[in-house]
Formats: sequence, C-alpha cells, structure tokens
Amino acid sequence: MNELNQISYPLIASTVILAIFIVTRFILKTQWRYTALLEGAVVLVFLIVFFVLRPGTGDEGGITDLAPVFDNDRPTLAEFFSNYCTSCLLLRPTFDQLARDLQPEFNILRINIHSLNGRQLRQQYNFSFTPEFILFDADGNEVWRDHALPTQAQLDLARKHTTSCTSC
Repeated sequence: MNELNQISYPLIASTVILAIFIVTRFILKTQWRYTALLEGAVVLVFLIVFFVLRPGTGDEGGITDLAPVFDNDRPTLAEFFSNYCTSCLLLRPTFDQLARDLQPEFNILRINIHSLNGRQLRQQYNFSFTPEFILFDADGNEVWRDHALPTQAQLDLARKHTTSCTSC
C-alpha cells in the first residue's frame, strides 16, 4: 500500500516547516522570535487550508460490502479518500459539485480508507493509491476505475451499460 500518498499533506507541511526553520535560523541567521513568528504563520496557513479543504468523514457507516448499494437500479460512483492525502483535499470541491450534478441519477459513496469499513473495502477492491474513483453499473459491475474524476464519456458508459442491461 502506498502509505506516503495517504499522508502526503502532513508530510508536505512538515517538510516545508522544517525547510523554513533551517533557512531562517541557519542560513539567514534570523533571530529566534522572527523565526518563531514565521513558523507560526506557516503552521497556521497549513491548518487553515487543511480545515477548509478537509474531506471529512465518509458515507460507509456500516457498509462492509457495497452489494446492498446496487439494489436500486442506479449506477454508483464511489470515491475512496484519505483525510491526509493532498490530492483528495484538492479534488474535494470538484467531486462535491460532480456528486450534486449526478445525485438524482447515480448513487454517490464517499469512503474514508482509514475507517474500519474503509480498510476492508480498500482490501476488497485492491488499491493503494488515493483518491480512487470506481464507477459501477446498476448491477454492481465495475465499469471504470482511476485516480482522476470520471469524464462525461465514462459516466455515459455506466449509464449505457445500466440501460442496456435492464432490458436483458
């Protein structure tokens, strides 16, 4: 599993904070109080960005298997995310808009891979990089998977597969 990706935000923040400390204290030889002020400001910026973009909790609740989700004859878009993944944080607003646009026609699931059920589903669907987006048709068959949001063509594929299979 690619653990570094799933905790990339704290790693990037820590690296930047350490680099600023080294540059200000040892290269520029800045006084302690200015270094502390700058470090405090940088930490505050990283915290604000984290809480503004933070994906939060998932929808998985008691879901240990996605099969019951597929019982309503609609395709499903599942997002597997980590609260500490930079890509997940940056894609959150775009995914939220896509989810609002697809809501009446698609089931939308957001699954935090750090929850107990999220870990089980991550193993079941065998991936290690987040975010992971999986499109299922209405029968629960996986029709697309990627680390980027699905395109309109991929969404149409899930719709088409659903429409063609309902007449089978």
